[in-house]
Amino acid sequence: MCVLSVRIELSDYGDVRGLVVDGKPGFSPRGVSIIMGKSGSGKTLLANALYMEPVLTIADMVRKLGLNEKYTDAIETVKAMADLYGFRNYNELHKSSRFSVCVESSIAGEALVSAGYNPGSVDFVCLTNNRGNPRIELVMGEKRATAERMSIELIATLILNAASIMSWPRQLREGIYSPNYEEVWNIFDSLKRIKKRVADFASDIGVLLRARIPPLVIGEELDFRQILEIETAINYQLLPNRRIMLTKPTGELTMQIFNIARDFVKALKEIGKGSIAGPLIYIDDAFDNISTINAKELAGVMRDIVASGASIILTTYRPEVIAVKYPYIKDFIDNYVTLYIATYGLEPMSKYVSTGLDYRLWLMNADAISGEDYDRIIDLIG
Repeated sequence: MCVLSVRIELSDYGDVRGLVVDGKPGFSPRGVSIIMGKSGSGKTLLANALYMEPVLTIADMVRKLGLNEKYTDAIETVKAMADLYGFRNYNELHKSSRFSVCVESSIAGEALVSAGYNPGSVDFVCLTNNRGNPRIELVMGEKRATAERMSIELIATLILNAASIMSWPRQLREGIYSPNYEEVWNIFDSLKRIKKRVADFASDIGVLLRARIPPLVIGEELDFRQILEIETAINYQLLPNRRIMLTKPTGELTMQIFNIARDFVKALKEIGKGSIAGPLIYIDDAFDNISTINAKELAGVMRDIVASGASIILTTYRPEVIAVKYPYIKDFIDNYVTLYIATYGLEPMSKYVSTGLDYRLWLMNADAISGEDYDRIIDLIG
């Protein structure tokens, strides 16, 4: 299986000094990547970065190019969402970190040509934030250089790919259990105003919002699903005094998150038309409140997501949710799933990690770990 995907690079993001996978900087996920690790290994920080860093990097770039008027309202709406659900210090983290969304030249070929580059000589083209300073970078083998020439097509391709990263950090998941009516209404009102001004909501602005604003439906008054054009909804009952109550148990809500991701990816398949290098879906604590009874349905939804060209990153302490003895699920795991161990704080991993255990978010393919060490590591995590 070979699915084109974005490549993610992250360093100096709070305690995450570097995102390293199997000894190499950066992460190019394929299929379904499941990350296990002890608390504090950086899994949720990565989820936060994938929620906010694309937005803030786009904001920096459009401001630098004088295009910010078009994007300001959407960016401020996402910030309001982040503030509402308890994201902390994202501006400070952004100004002290390095983040890149890199797209393979086979996807960005026409955009590279429009800027005067030969796609055959470029491996990746990246939209990069370096401590609050945005730039476009070209990766050519071991060489990396700042692009001296840009075009509207190249900028638009990179913005669209950055916007198409969907992340569900733990704060967002927990926040939608009991939202505040007035605060949610303010975000809903912002979305309505944006949609009136944006003629084509299938543009990068629409993608940016769909990837970060959940399709909440609260009574008959607030229907985010219609604005975002997402089929699946998170439904609430509106009680007296504007109190809000979920209509489904939390386990079903978790399944809804996977269904929302599936809707989002299918919509992008029509929107992108070859200019999106496979959307990236990140779900933190992905199997919380899901029972093994849901395993077949869950595997089916994830298979649909991957079949639409996306890659999925899940974090969990409970891989046994889908590790059940059923042929359909076994086939899915064998063909699509890679298990990674976040090594921070795991002493048995020391012989595998040459730079030391405090290098947070060093991910290692579990297939490379021998039986006894694997069992000990799983015991430490669980």
